[in-house]
Amino acid sequence: MRMKTITLSALALMAAVGVLAETATYHTVKSFTPKAGGTLKVEAAFQDIRVDVAPGTAVEVTVDLKITTVPQDPKEIIKAFEPVFEETGDTILVRSKSKSGFTFGFSSSSGTIAVRMPPGMHLNLHTGSGDVSVKGDLGGTDLICETGSGDVKVDGTARDLHAETGSGNVAVALSTPARSAGVHTGSGDVVFSGGAATFKGEAGSGDVTADGLTGSAKMDTGSGDIKASWAQLSAGATVKTESGSGSVRLTFPGSTALGGALDTGSGNIRSDFPGTSSDRGRRWAFAGGPGAGQVSVETGSGDITVLKK
Repeated sequence: MRMKTITLSALALMAAVGVLAETATYHTVKSFTPKAGGTLKVEAAFQDIRVDVAPGTAVEVTVDLKITTVPQDPKEIIKAFEPVFEETGDTILVRSKSKSGFTFGFSSSSGTIAVRMPPGMHLNLHTGSGDVSVKGDLGGTDLICETGSGDVKVDGTARDLHAETGSGNVAVALSTPARSAGVHTGSGDVVFSGGAATFKGEAGSGDVTADGLTGSAKMDTGSGDIKASWAQLSAGATVKTESGSGSVRLTFPGSTALGGALDTGSGNIRSDFPGTSSDRGRRWAFAGGPGAGQVSVETGSGDITVLKK
């Protein structure tokens, strides 16, 4: 009976909050003339960041905010998040973060910073808890995407790419290989395709999947699986993968020479490439050879499979 009383009280409180709460919205559009090789930097508190890269002559930024509060006036709160636009040298800055940093009572917030821009600029995107998405060909420039707890999605091209989230998923699909790519999540999955000369993929407790790699790579996960394939492995490249309890599956072109070793605590090992087995099948040493790529795989309890394609 007591639990029922508490539940009804909670429902009554929520209903009262809903009646008393007020909502404020904000909308603005700003245009800039970009400088070739310059940087667009976006800093957001909770908003999603969406970027579309397409031919054109201007950078157009649209900011939408919605904040509901009680007992505070949402119009006062939303003022703290009104964006600041700055141009310094060849850098365009869009910042939409709280200037006060303090609220009390009940509040909810949502918003979007949408960008349409031509290729040829570096992108540096940060949000505290929103999603980040980038679509289009950056034209040989660099991309940084970071969020505290949202998802990151990239569909296009970049020269050097860094994508990171604290607890969401990261999905990157490149139409041409990057020079370098680094993707990280604290508790989600990493899915990468399109290739990179050097690659780093990390997941605290999710899976790491990578396709189309062409050179050195480092992949780590605390408890997920790792699956990666190479279009080619450059001579002398290094591949290092570690999983606390997941399985590892790597695929290389059949003509690749491999050196290094595979180790598992309690799983099984299968290799299509020549080498020798030891430690009751828990360790495999590759035969190596001229220009061999050095492969190191360790997992606590998963299987290890290395295949030819």
